[in-house]
Amino acid sequence: MFIAKAYLNRQFIGLTADIESYNVDDCINFIWEQLQKGHYCILQYGNTTKYYSADFFDENSIDIYDC
Repeated sequence: MFIAKAYLNRQFIGLTADIESYNVDDCINFIWEQLQKGHYCILQYGNTTKYYSADFFDENSIDIYDC
């Protein structure tokens, strides 16, 4: 199970939205949409947590891995 969450600030406080899916692509698309809105995101699966920052999103960003 993959879990993606979007937060208002870089301390990951103020949950705005989340999604749970067995398909990682659903979570990646969710994170990409949230980064474009200026939110900070996490992706959790198993014992792993990855963090994505809207601070790195700009006109050169191609996908979530740029953030």
